[in-house]
Amino acid sequence: MNRIQPYEIKEIYPGHYYMLLDMLDTSDILKIVSHDYKYLWFYDLNTYSVIWNKVNDAYPDVSPYNMWLRNVRMECIIETKHLEDFLNTIDCGISLVQLNELPPPYLKMLNTTMSEKTKFQQLSNLGYLFNIVIPRPSDYGWVICSDIEYLQKIIDRLKE
Repeated sequence: MNRIQPYEIKEIYPGHYYMLLDMLDTSDILKIVSHDYKYLWFYDLNTYSVIWNKVNDAYPDVSPYNMWLRNVRMECIIETKHLEDFLNTIDCGISLVQLNELPPPYLKMLNTTMSEKTKFQQLSNLGYLFNIVIPRPSDYGWVICSDIEYLQKIIDRLKE
C-alpha cells in the first residue's frame, strides 16, 4: 500500500482531491480560507472541553440560571469575514467546510449512515471549496477540496 506524503494531492472521488497536511496550527487556517466564499461551517467544535466554565445567559431558552459547561460539542456557521475574531474565542482543533450556501438540515458531516462520497456530492451542490481538519495540538491534518488548483495555492501560502 502506498502511503500519501504530506502535501501530495490525490484524487479520491471524481472532482474531489485529498491532501495530507503536516504540523499545522489552527492559526494556519487564516492562510487557507478564501474570502471569495461566504460561510465557514464548523461541524465538530469542542468548546469548554477541559474545565467547568461559568456562562451567563448563554442559553436563555433552556435556563434563566447561571450554568457551568464542560465538553460542549457543537456545530456552528459563521461568515468568513469573522474568522479571525472567532479563532480568538476557541481553543480547540478545527473541522470545517468552506461553502457559499447554508447546508440543509439533513446534511451532517459526522453522519455515519451517509457515505463519504455522497457527502461530497451534496457539498458540491452547495458550492463548497474545501473540508479541512486541523487537530490540536498540532499533528497531521487533512483537506479535501473540489479545486485542485486551490490546493496548490494552499501549499504556496503555507510555505510563505
